[in-house]
Amino acid sequence: MPMSSCLYECQIWHERRLPRFHTFTAKHFMFYLDLDELGSHKSQSRLLGVNQFNIFSIIERDYLPDESARFQSLVDRVKSTLRKLGVEQEIKRIDLLTNARILGYVFNPVSFYFCFSEAKQLICCLCEVGNTFGEKKVFLVETDSDGLLRKRQKKLFYVSPFTDLNQDFDFRIIAPGENLDIGVDTMDGGTAIVRASLRGKRTALTDGNLLRLLLRYSWATVNIIALIHFHALLLWLKRVPFHRKEESPEMQVDILNPATKPSKVAASRSNKHGNVN
Repeated sequence: MPMSSCLYECQIWHERRLPRFHTFTAKHFMFYLDLDELGSHKSQSRLLGVNQFNIFSIIERDYLPDESARFQSLVDRVKSTLRKLGVEQEIKRIDLLTNARILGYVFNPVSFYFCFSEAKQLICCLCEVGNTFGEKKVFLVETDSDGLLRKRQKKLFYVSPFTDLNQDFDFRIIAPGENLDIGVDTMDGGTAIVRASLRGKRTALTDGNLLRLLLRYSWATVNIIALIHFHALLLWLKRVPFHRKEESPEMQVDILNPATKPSKVAASRSNKHGNVN
């Protein structure tokens, strides 16, 4: 039986509109994995490892960090997270769009879990956004009456120093098929501060394609973190106002794997301000 997992060759587009204009595009590729097939990949691919080191590897502990559920499978953690967020429908299949580790290194700005019913109907998408501090936050995007995945949510998470914590994410997601089409804008009221999209074409997940993509994109995951810091430098040179992470710890809520524990944040604020109220 052919596997539903695949690869997507993608183009990342990012455009900052305010307070200074700045735009870039980048080529990339991502894995789209049926989580029920992870064991199959472990046995069928010589280049992709599952929970073990390889040229490419998917390590389940990289996702949805939860100390209380660290012995659960990733599928169980996704389902548990969905229940906590109020999703009552039974989930029968979960597909993960993500970056794999390359020779042990990975950085995922965002991973997407597409969740389907037994009838293969798309119920929702769980978006796991990460930052360079190793923190993560999940945002739930459910299908609307037209079967589309679109939702605007308060960010309250430190992603870029050049956006405000109190701004919104506006998710626009189409279920992956032959094409991949995802948009995530940063909104301030009715104004798009940053517009971003991820578009791609499906290709088979084979060792031949993995080798081809490795040669074409080389250190793809390293390139992502390099691009983040390079364009942050350009924005700083353009004098775009920025916010330090420690400015408003009380506004950074529902964080997974927090870089600073609450007690340390409180102590830091106490030392800075003399008291904590």
